[in-house]
Amino acid sequence: MTIEPAPTARYLAARQDPGSSFGYGLTRRCNMAIAAIERHTTGETPLDVVDFGCADGAMLVAIARRLNRRFGSGVGFDVFREGVPRVPDGIPVQFVLADLFRDYPFALPDRSRDVAVVSAFLKHHPSPDRFLGEVARILRPGGIAVVLDPRPFVVHLGALV
Repeated sequence: MTIEPAPTARYLAARQDPGSSFGYGLTRRCNMAIAAIERHTTGETPLDVVDFGCADGAMLVAIARRLNRRFGSGVGFDVFREGVPRVPDGIPVQFVLADLFRDYPFALPDRSRDVAVVSAFLKHHPSPDRFLGEVARILRPGGIAVVLDPRPFVVHLGALV
């Protein structure tokens, strides 16, 4: 019996960006995250988003701009080696300094977010199961986790979900 690779695996394999050590660049990851959010959410209710390992915050800001009125608020967590990013005017986003390997539980209440974005981060985490448990705790019922990571473990996880 041959097992077909998940659609995500085929997509990632076809979309390799050799200019990025991650396999695909920020613009492509933003587009993939936004497509997933739009595909799996309905209505006009503003969405509260959290971005784990948000680096300079560019992805969270791009998501806020693309979702426009559908974006409620955003929180980005990271260690911010270059300093906490500046929030552009008019975008309801805040950035929180946090060590996502050790700062459990994360500084968000249970069931407080509609969308969790994890881009190019999970592959670095020493305990993916524990981390994903925290993501599940934070998501509201019906919320979605958008995990963008080309490692086989994560692609397989996506196929299972």
